[in-house]
Amino acid sequence: MKVIETNFDGHRFRSRTEARWAVFFKAAGILYEYEKEGLVLDGDPYLPDFWLPDLELWLEVKGDQPTPEEYSLCARLAATSGYGVMLAVGAPNPKEQIFWLPPNPTSDDPLASAQYYLADDRRNENEFWLIADDTAWFSIGPVTGPDHGKHPLVHTATKAGYDAARSARFEHGESG
Repeated sequence: MKVIETNFDGHRFRSRTEARWAVFFKAAGILYEYEKEGLVLDGDPYLPDFWLPDLELWLEVKGDQPTPEEYSLCARLAATSGYGVMLAVGAPNPKEQIFWLPPNPTSDDPLASAQYYLADDRRNENEFWLIADDTAWFSIGPVTGPDHGKHPLVHTATKAGYDAARSARFEHGESG
C-alpha cells in the first residue's frame, strides 16, 4: 500500500497512520512532539516518530507487524534513551496493537511480552494506562492517582482520541 503524506496540526506527517496518531493525542489531551530529534543508536542515525513529553515515552508507528529489525531498533531506542517505547501497529484503536519496550528490560518481564492498548483512568484525570487483554495493566502517567480499585478503560480522554482518529478525514493532504 502506498504511504500518503498528510498535513495535520502544523506538521507534515510521513503517513496518514502517523497523522491519525497525532489526531488521537490531540483529542485525548496528550502533548506530542513529532520527529522531535534524531538520535544515534549504535552508530546508526535514527529519527523516532513521536515523543510524548508528559508521559516521557517514545511512540513508533508501523503500518504492519514490525520486523525483528524494527523491534530491535525500538529496544535500542529504549535502552539508549532511558525512556520506554510504545511500538504501535496501525492507526489508533482500542485493541491490543502496542508493543511495550521498557528502558531497562529483564528477561522475565511479563509486561514486555504482551500487546497493549491505551486507556485512561475513570477517576484520576490525566492518568493513562497500557492494558493487555483486560488482565494486565500499568499506569504510564503522567499523573498517578490513588488506587481506587477500578479497572482502567477506554473512558473520556481515550474514547475522544479513538473516535477522533477514526473519523478524521484528510482530503488531498489537507488537515482533518
